[in-house]
Amino acid sequence: YISDNNLGGGDSVTICTVNLVTGKLSACTDSGVGPIFSAPVSVNLNAANTLLYVSNNGTVNPTVTSCVINSTTGTLSNCVNADGDGSAVFTAPAGVTLR
Repeated sequence: YISDNNLGGGDSVTICTVNLVTGKLSACTDSGVGPIFSAPVSVNLNAANTLLYVSNNGTVNPTVTSCVINSTTGTLSNCVNADGDGSAVFTAPAGVTLR
C-alpha cells in the first residue's frame, strides 16, 4: 500500500505487487475506495493485516482513516474516520504507528 499525496489532485492509496526477489513494485492499481483521502502521507497495517490506517495531512480534512482490507484481493472498503470517540483532533497528521 502506497500513499499518493498528489497535493489535492487525485489523492489515493495504491496497491502494488512486490517482487520478493528484487523488492521492485509492479501491477500497481487503485485501492478501490475512490477519492476519500485528503493528502495521504502514511499507511500502516494492524497486527492481523485486516485494517489499513491512513494519515491524511490535508488542510481541509486532517484525519486518520481506517479501512477494511479484503483478504483475497487486498482492496479497501468501509473506510471511516478512525477517531472513534471524538477526542483525536489533528492539524497535520504525518504518520501512523501501531503497537
